[in-house]
Amino acid sequence: WGPDEALVHGAMSSAPAAMIVPALISPYHSGGRQPFRFAGRIPIVVGVTGHRDLDQDAAAPDSENPRRKVELALREILDQHPHTPVILLTALAEGADTLAAEVACTLATEPRYQQPSGASRIAYAVALPMPLSACAADFSDPGHVAHVSSLCQEAIVQYEIPLKEGINKGDLAQAPMARQEQYQRLAAHIVQHSHVLLALWDG
Repeated sequence: WGPDEALVHGAMSSAPAAMIVPALISPYHSGGRQPFRFAGRIPIVVGVTGHRDLDQDAAAPDSENPRRKVELALREILDQHPHTPVILLTALAEGADTLAAEVACTLATEPRYQQPSGASRIAYAVALPMPLSACAADFSDPGHVAHVSSLCQEAIVQYEIPLKEGINKGDLAQAPMARQEQYQRLAAHIVQHSHVLLALWDG
């Protein structure tokens, strides 16, 4: 989303794993579907951050292709922990955030990543810094709103980061600093609630 997201280069959350799932699902739950079941297992939460403008040349070697690098990273986590669900935590901003969610969607359809019940072992959760209608002001591509809305329908859960005390939704349209504050809160939230953080940088 905003420029301060670029301040977060990588982190391993110190929060107890048992706190991660309740923090994602309650009290912020505001929609989404349940594409997999935890089956009593605590999932690995993988946060994502990065640049909006990524070189996504499909012909580029794996070492230079961000989509392929995210795929390999998620496959490694899934393969190393074959009995553990994985949740990607993303804000669905243009670029890195959306790319990672698309990769998770693709992996979720592969039989090798299915639970015995037939449900997928990988899904994603969407954390928005503010209402989607307010986020749209920061999209360079007007069509990204529709894409985000579609991806939200496939998320295990979607929610908004609570506004900082003293800030109301009206401030988001009129006060740039209020928006900046929400981006900072979003970045901190993703780091604090992730076991692993994927950071995609273009240069």
